[in-house]
Amino acid sequence: MAAALDITPVASYRIQLTPSFGFAETIGVLDHLVDLGVSHLYLSPVAEAVPGSLHGYDVIDHTQVRADFGGPDGLRSLLDAAYARGLGVIIDHVPNHMSVAEAHLNQRWWEMLRDGRNSPSARWFDVDWDAADGRVVVPKLGDPLDDVLADGGLSIGDGDLGPELRYGPLRFPLAPGTEHLDVADAVHRQHYRLQWWRDPLRNVRRFFTIDDLVAVRAEEPSVAEVIDTIPAGLSEHRAFAGVRVDHVDGLTQPEAYLHGLRQRIGAGRWLLVEKILAVGEQLPPTWPVEGTTGYEHLRVTEHALLDPSAEA
Repeated sequence: MAAALDITPVASYRIQLTPSFGFAETIGVLDHLVDLGVSHLYLSPVAEAVPGSLHGYDVIDHTQVRADFGGPDGLRSLLDAAYARGLGVIIDHVPNHMSVAEAHLNQRWWEMLRDGRNSPSARWFDVDWDAADGRVVVPKLGDPLDDVLADGGLSIGDGDLGPELRYGPLRFPLAPGTEHLDVADAVHRQHYRLQWWRDPLRNVRRFFTIDDLVAVRAEEPSVAEVIDTIPAGLSEHRAFAGVRVDHVDGLTQPEAYLHGLRQRIGAGRWLLVEKILAVGEQLPPTWPVEGTTGYEHLRVTEHALLDPSAEA
């Protein structure tokens, strides 16, 4: 673990990375940021996300630097360029959820759907297995299941990940031994329950109420260690200044997770949390963090700008 650059914090400048504005393009604006007097570059999430994502919070693999930004080599080049200019680099880190919008893109989600609650990947997701007869509720159908079956909307085929159940462009794994069954029979023999999206039953903890973003069990030390692969690796570079943790309230045991992340990035880096503090709420003093990302300041500022005559 390398020591971080000793930089007096002045201001951070957030870069929203996209497939058309990745690490190489960011290097191109560093001199401009230096001219502005910025001390730290703050990057939107860099982990592998749904292809084409313009925000990057729909992570599908916490261990891989996003390829369409330039991959690990591109990120290393950006850190080198920032270091040469005396800039620190902060990354946005998303330990609280993953995207399951397309099951085949998320290896761990795919494996759990295929193999059920005994899959090693099942420890990643918070599923109430008793709520749907031991199956994962997958609310992806545009109509009730019986109507979809009657219309021939589901089919079975072979994909690059093995036998699969297909619904339009969506792909779902088939439990071993069910690929030769009739579709109507096979769909009822899976470790997941495909259902109409308007059916209210859910048994997977989500990010707010977004079905395509499922919570991950960062309270499991083995899961947290994998989630933190990228920031842990970046701690070997002196330009790496720290981490901004996305929605820490989405974690079951935020303090325990933060202590683990602190150990992985070292004491010399910032650890900042996105934490919405209610009026009168204090950040827990036992959290190993430098502070929040400033919602409490924003609340005061925006209220100061309200016209009292319009309060009602």
